[in-house]
Amino acid sequence: MRRTILVTILTVATAVSARPQSKPSVPPSDYGQWESLVTFREYGGFSPDGKWLAYGINRSNHNNELRVTNIADGTTKVIAFGSQPDFSSDSRWVAYSIGISESQEEKLKKDKKPIPKKIGLLNLTTGELTTVDGIESFAFSPEGGWLAMRRTPPEKKDSDKKDSTDVSDADETPAGATVLLRQLSTGRDTSFGSVSEYAWQDLPKSGTLLAMTINAEDKTGNGVQIFDVHTGSVRVLDTSASVYSGLSWRKKSGDLAVLRSKSNDHHDGPTQVALAWTNLGQPSESAHRYDPAADAKFPAGQRTVSFHKPEWALEGGVVFLGLAKWEDIIGEPAKPAASAEGAKSADASNASDAARKDGEAAKSKDKDEDEPPSVAVWNWRDVEVMPKQKLSAKNDRQKNMLAAWHLDRDSLIPLGKDLDERVTPLKHQFLAVSADWSPYAMDRSIGRPAADIALVDISTGARTKIQDHLNDDYYLEESPGGRYLLYFHDDHYWTVDTATRAVVNVTKNAPTT
Repeated sequence: MRRTILVTILTVATAVSARPQSKPSVPPSDYGQWESLVTFREYGGFSPDGKWLAYGINRSNHNNELRVTNIADGTTKVIAFGSQPDFSSDSRWVAYSIGISESQEEKLKKDKKPIPKKIGLLNLTTGELTTVDGIESFAFSPEGGWLAMRRTPPEKKDSDKKDSTDVSDADETPAGATVLLRQLSTGRDTSFGSVSEYAWQDLPKSGTLLAMTINAEDKTGNGVQIFDVHTGSVRVLDTSASVYSGLSWRKKSGDLAVLRSKSNDHHDGPTQVALAWTNLGQPSESAHRYDPAADAKFPAGQRTVSFHKPEWALEGGVVFLGLAKWEDIIGEPAKPAASAEGAKSADASNASDAARKDGEAAKSKDKDEDEPPSVAVWNWRDVEVMPKQKLSAKNDRQKNMLAAWHLDRDSLIPLGKDLDERVTPLKHQFLAVSADWSPYAMDRSIGRPAADIALVDISTGARTKIQDHLNDDYYLEESPGGRYLLYFHDDHYWTVDTATRAVVNVTKNAPTT
């Protein structure tokens, strides 16, 4: 028996020792070497001619890099902390943002210093690399021969962060900064000052116009300008002591829209005058303006807002704007007049209180104080809980309702009826689709996204009901041509012909297994 046990022990020991030793676990110091591949949406990272590929390598330690590879020979340029690559339309250049390491960024934040921003520019023909410091954003011209670069605007002073006469808590005054316009063939730069927004004409491979809004600190010289890269000429389209924002080109055209602020002493924040130009630079060019204050039919108590950028209808002739309530300015209550003796007594009391507070502060200076308790009151009728309300406060203030400005008849047609409603214009149609979830706000907050669906006539604002209490409006889609809608409801797929308003259950008779 003893011999049997001994043989068994020796056999097990031999088998264990013959097993390959397990690999050691990865130490924490090596965690940062884990890599993930990052692809980019524009052309999938490919250059327009398909000869170059830009992709990112992200690491767990945030020592990320951008790689630009020549597909033919495999040669690769590696840019530390590079991101957001953009190829020129002629595939001769690629520009990208350059960041800094995580440790450097944390140190700058701790020291309350600005994070430096710069861009890199790679000549794909020669392989030459150049960098430009202090650049916040950049964009190539449509034909690829020019690069617009906007410098990082100076930080606002505390006293300038809110201009009570021109900005409400939902509006933001865009800061002006220098824009450098580089001719890539020569390397020469042209500069423009106090530019808050810029946008190239959306005309692929042939657009020559760069639109800019000028917003100076003292508003002197504010306006809209366009620069023609072929002629080298600058043209002022509009100028005033107002704030300009929301530059918007219509695709594949020379149509431009922008907003110009207009303040009122009795209301909080400005309304917006909409400006539009069609066929810029052509003999048929025409200018249009819509001022809500001059329209007797404009909804009372509302304004056009800057936080909804103008949107062009694809066929032109219509610009979509945002409407919201125009809050009244609430003045401070008048303070009762105080007698001379009362003022002296108050001054003495205030001085005594200040001395007492200073003494208490000195006593507790070296003591660790707990954070004072706070109370958050949530009403059971509130759709969202308090933490969510705090996170979405700014977005809630910027909710607005869609309206259609018809340039030919200079009229505004409100399309939206509720702030908790999404109205989306359909492609190539004079229609929009409305998803109104205001009756089901509580359901949506707990993951049940119901909505009432309707078609809205852009010319008149008239509505045609399609489906009440749609189970899930996230599945509501339009066809590429805009004529048909598809949605899922009650376990079936339905289509809507927007021309005839016919609603069809397309899976009702589909065979199932």
